[in-house]
Amino acid sequence: MWVKLQLHGLNPDVTRFSTSVRAVSVLGILTFFPLSVNAQQGTALEEVIVTAQRREQSLQETAISVTAFTSEAIEMRLLNNMADLSQFTPNVEINNGRADGGGSNAAIFIRGVGQFDFIFPTDPGVGVYLDNVYMGRTLGGMVDLTDLERVEVLRGPQGTLYGKNTIAGAINLVTAKPTGEFGGEAKITAGEYDRIDGSLNVNFPIIKDVLNGKASVILKNRDGYGESLADGRDFGDEDRQVERSERGEGMVQRVRNERV
Repeated sequence: MWVKLQLHGLNPDVTRFSTSVRAVSVLGILTFFPLSVNAQQGTALEEVIVTAQRREQSLQETAISVTAFTSEAIEMRLLNNMADLSQFTPNVEINNGRADGGGSNAAIFIRGVGQFDFIFPTDPGVGVYLDNVYMGRTLGGMVDLTDLERVEVLRGPQGTLYGKNTIAGAINLVTAKPTGEFGGEAKITAGEYDRIDGSLNVNFPIIKDVLNGKASVILKNRDGYGESLADGRDFGDEDRQVERSERGEGMVQRVRNERV
C-alpha cells in the first residue's frame, strides 16, 4: 500500500518552481540520451483497448469518433470528476447547469446537443453508463473519476448500441476490477478554500482464485468560494462521501451526505 499527497493552488511560486524543475529534468534526459530512442526504435503509440462498440477493440481500429482516457491518463491530467473531461475532449461541454457551479447535476453537451433540464421525466441528450448500467437521470451524474480503468467518450448518435437511443453521444465509465491480491492505495489532496480530499482503495481476496473483493471510499470537503447576499448561502461548497464495493463482477455504489 502506498500513499500519495497532492497540493493544488496553495502557492503560485511553488508551481513555477515545480515547472522549472521538470524542465531541467527533461533537458538533462535529452542531454544524456540525445536521439537514441527515435533513431533506433522510432515513435511507438501505446495500444488502448476500448469497448465502444460493445466488444474489445484497439482504439485505432474502432470505426467511431471516440476519445478514451486510461487510468494513467486520468491521473496525469488530474481529472477529478466528469466536468474535467471537457477540458481534454473535442466538442464536449460538461457543467452543472447552474450559474454558481454547484449541485451534482451533469449537463453534458456533445457537438452542441444536450440537455440542461434535470427534472425527473426528462431524458438526457448524452447517455452516461457506469459499468454498462445506464444512468437515466442527470441528477447525481457528476461522477468522481476515482478508481476507474478507463473512460470512453463517444461522439454522435449511438442508436440502441448501448441499450438507449441517445442523440448526442455517450460516456462509458469502466471501474477497475478487483485484482485478487491484498493491497491498496490511499491519496490525500489539499488546496485552497480549506479543501481536503481523501480516497482509499483496497483489494482483497474472498475465496482464493475464485472470488475477489474491492472497496473504495472517497471523502470530499471544500468551503465555498462565494456567498449569496440574499440568504448567506455559500456557492461551491462541498461535503461528499462516496462508497463503492465490488465482489467479482458485481458493483454497489452509494453516495451519502452530499451538499454542493
